[in-house]
Amino acid sequence: MGCHPALSWPTFQTLLRDGQQSYNCLTSSLFWLILMVTLQPLSCRSRIMSLATRRETSIVSQVAIALLMSIIPLLILMAICLTGCQDLGTPTSQPTSLLDSATVSPSLPATSLPSPPTPTAPAVITLTLWTAPNYSPQAEGAAGETMGHLLAAFNETQQDIQIEYTLKKPQGKGGLLDFLLTASSVAPAVLPDLILLEPHALRDAASAELLQPLDDLLPLSLQEDIFPFALEAGRFEGQLQGLQFETDALHLLYNTNKMDAPPLTWTDVLTNPETKYLFPAGSPGGLTSDSFLIHYLGTGARLFDEAGQLALDKEAMTAVLNYYAAGIESGVVPTTVLELESTADAWSTYLEAKVAMTEIEASHYLANRHLLNNTTYAAIPGQNGPAPTVSQGWMIAIVTQDQYRAKAASRFIEWWLGSENNADWNLAAGTLPVRRAAYHGLGQQDPYWGFIAELLETARPYPLAAVYREVSAAWQIALVAVLNGEQTPEAAAAQVMDALGQ
Repeated sequence: MGCHPALSWPTFQTLLRDGQQSYNCLTSSLFWLILMVTLQPLSCRSRIMSLATRRETSIVSQVAIALLMSIIPLLILMAICLTGCQDLGTPTSQPTSLLDSATVSPSLPATSLPSPPTPTAPAVITLTLWTAPNYSPQAEGAAGETMGHLLAAFNETQQDIQIEYTLKKPQGKGGLLDFLLTASSVAPAVLPDLILLEPHALRDAASAELLQPLDDLLPLSLQEDIFPFALEAGRFEGQLQGLQFETDALHLLYNTNKMDAPPLTWTDVLTNPETKYLFPAGSPGGLTSDSFLIHYLGTGARLFDEAGQLALDKEAMTAVLNYYAAGIESGVVPTTVLELESTADAWSTYLEAKVAMTEIEASHYLANRHLLNNTTYAAIPGQNGPAPTVSQGWMIAIVTQDQYRAKAASRFIEWWLGSENNADWNLAAGTLPVRRAAYHGLGQQDPYWGFIAELLETARPYPLAAVYREVSAAWQIALVAVLNGEQTPEAAAAQVMDALGQ
């Protein structure tokens, strides 16, 4: 069976249009021909009768002339009509041949689809915040009252954004992270716009790709005013996944009746055997306390390299263990430090003025400073100077993927971390603000806040890598072995390196 060439739709339309025009023209021409044929005999007869009355000598010639004069207009009219029809039948734009157009596949005439409507932001956006009881208006004491006032103030001052909160357990089954991970797969519609998470939970949520990066959502001026450790703690794979809004820090307290000035180095600590120094060396859950981590960082060593891989320093570990052994030998460090699992365990001993120095969290100091006399504060001594403290705290993150709701959520974070709001809530909660600007006014009222601001400039975020738990456990084994005289510092450090494959 032969194949017929395909006509394109535009070519077919042109032929159809021209055919219609030719038909109309020919019809009009035929009408005028019929009319002229009908009228011409009458005209011709009148001319003949006129000639007959004039008694012309050559009647035949005169009749012929009359007939010719009557037919000429008819012929001219026919020529005009046919010429016009021929012009109308010629398309103004046509392929060179029908075969040329036949090579084009048939297609429907192009039609322009209406553009989808541009999404617009709703007049009022109501955000949902998932939080834990301690970070809600239902928290006990001034923290809950202040949180309630701040949320109410936000709703009153923002015409286009409102905030509502839902309480979840802080950890475990049915907790904030557990609900977030579960709802994301079975009921994403119930996910919140914002969520508060502890550091490890934030890392897990970011790993599951459930959070929106904040780098482009929050003003650069806000990010630059946050202490470096807090920004670093919220980063995951190079993106700011959450923003720390509160923190705590470990520092030194010393009795001014027993010491004129705080020690800056380990040598200063060991110089006077009468100045006892307490720090927790016990085993909370088989892991070493934050004190060992700070003492290790106080050597100038690091835990991880630039790629995030574990990079333990054997010499730094040996130096810390030697410091402990020398403290026990000189009597500056009581052997009871192995019984202390937290700084709170050392607090009562310090209150009784049995020791000259102890390490304490800032939150504990703020809550109990009214009990102290003849006490002031300083950074924890390091190998060759003050050691950097370690800090951690809860964070706020954005969950919603809707661009308008995410923008509204970022406005709440910006407001919530405003310097005055951040200071007010942390003061009420007994924790530390993370914004430098929050300390400007506080430092003028109380010199302690100026000290804390300086301390936080060099603070390090608490290690969140899973391997750090193994490191902490290995450190605790080495610490106990050295303080009990079971191993030398060098042998204990070498054992740690072997256990961790370093």
